[in-house]
Amino acid sequence: MDAEPDRYSTIAEISIEADDIEFGRVLSGDFELELERIIPMGSGGVIPLIWLNKGDPDAFETKVREYEGTEEIRQLVAVDDQFLYQVEWTSDMNGFLTALQESDVYVLEGEYEDDVWEFRLRFMAREDLVEFTERLTANLIPVRLKESTTQVRPWHHHPCRNDRVKQSNERTELGTLRCRAR
Repeated sequence: MDAEPDRYSTIAEISIEADDIEFGRVLSGDFELELERIIPMGSGGVIPLIWLNKGDPDAFETKVREYEGTEEIRQLVAVDDQFLYQVEWTSDMNGFLTALQESDVYVLEGEYEDDVWEFRLRFMAREDLVEFTERLTANLIPVRLKESTTQVRPWHHHPCRNDRVKQSNERTELGTLRCRAR
């Protein structure tokens, strides 16, 4: 008989100085940004979707386009003074994005303001958080763990399946980035 799946997940809130990660240096400036989701590519690269909530869209596009690791930047949506971009980077972009891609982690929130990226991440097991921070350390990326909590997972399926969530407080914690409620 198979072992019972782990019913707990770990939510971690971390912060990383923008200068300590490559994509942070590329996206730094007089901008307020929100990471919408990270799409893994078969070739090992990643394509983040990024909301520009504050700042000059032309300056943002120019800065990202001029970076040598940018393959493509496309504006997908413009709503009022906010813009959603798809950015395709080369596979060697950075250890942070690679660590996200290789870990069992879901980005619940990712925001840039005042030269700091703040992330709220869901790990399916506490060991995944440990492995993730070890990957960052191996890539010489200093990370500050602001808070870590363990929560009961009331589902046994994919963590983004909001229709299977039974506790209303969980619904607000899912869905921001890698999961979207329909």
